[in-house]
Amino acid sequence: MTETLILILGADAERPVSWGQYAGARLRRAGRTANVRSLRDAVVIEDEETRIVAVVPGEQVAARVLQSPPRDQNKLKSAARYLLEDELAQAIDDLHVVTLTLGEETAAYAIAKSTLEDWLNALDSTGFRVTTITPDFACLGEVEARTAIVEIEDRVVLRDGLVGFSAEAGLAKALLPRIVQPDEATPVVYGAPRAVGEVLEFPVRREAIAEKAGRMKLFADRIVSGELTPNLLSGEFKRKLMSNLKLAPLKRPAVLAAAFAATFFCVFVAAAFKDSRIAAKYDAAARTMHANAFPGFAGGDIRDHVRTILANSGEAASFLEINQLVSAALQDNSNIAIDRIRYDSTRRQFFFNVRSSSNADIEALRADLQGRGLTASDNGGYRRSGDAWVGEMSVSAR
Repeated sequence: MTETLILILGADAERPVSWGQYAGARLRRAGRTANVRSLRDAVVIEDEETRIVAVVPGEQVAARVLQSPPRDQNKLKSAARYLLEDELAQAIDDLHVVTLTLGEETAAYAIAKSTLEDWLNALDSTGFRVTTITPDFACLGEVEARTAIVEIEDRVVLRDGLVGFSAEAGLAKALLPRIVQPDEATPVVYGAPRAVGEVLEFPVRREAIAEKAGRMKLFADRIVSGELTPNLLSGEFKRKLMSNLKLAPLKRPAVLAAAFAATFFCVFVAAAFKDSRIAAKYDAAARTMHANAFPGFAGGDIRDHVRTILANSGEAASFLEINQLVSAALQDNSNIAIDRIRYDSTRRQFFFNVRSSSNADIEALRADLQGRGLTASDNGGYRRSGDAWVGEMSVSAR
């Protein structure tokens, strides 16, 4: 049975988060935290294959229907980009655009890249690997409803087929009569929205909602039922669950990288997080990666096994050296957390995201790595995200 964790986010990472854990379509647990950061103390994930879906406010995502969309995927993406650039009057290079086709309807969705990056940095800091981010309007209401509307905490959320919007109630009151028109499909209005009741002059179907669990259900039903919703984590933001990585078929250099990655996870990702549950999660991921890379491994300490393999390859000696040096540097700079590790086999260079409450701590780590004989570079500088400094660092042997 598929396990799903749904996170309904606020306007930013410091706002309250509603969460629900589902086994299939059954809600097992639910709660609310003060902010994204608090999720790591409130939510325990028992199944490593749990699907984690983050629902962001619809105000942060623009959606438009594509008329006569091209069948070719590259042409479709180009058409979507130009449509949204024209309508939003924003440089397309600053937007991340995805498309979704369901039946005869195709829609395009855009979110500012900086906004999506901020969400990923905040969510990754919890130790949970979110693989789907979708706007709230896209997953509102029961599967059968063509048009669904709800007013929650002075916001109105509306879905009309594949598109929709979220807005402050006063603005929504002006927009609704232009968007929602009477047709064969009767709109479903959840609760007793004041803005909706004042402006819609044709019949609607009203559905009551419970104060807490009912709100989660409003946005969860379409997700847990398997109904397609747009996933903003596509293209350059596409992610894979670590436990689903298939490394065995890769050639020798990539297998060495996989082995090093396993050590990398065990030695300093697990150590970087103080929460034992998060450390255990990364350790389990490393063991899965290692088993896929070395199916003949009989068991034991995977770090010792990796060191043995790397020591037998002169070409790989620098990998082990970097591992030892970076591990030591992180132990001496305990205020730093790293994630999203990538390896460039051509340049023999590792890249990882760095997160700390202090920019000075990040600079101290970089200086420490340099002092240990490594080349450590900041890729694009660091910026504030919530209460932390985040950015990317690359490390290689000199």
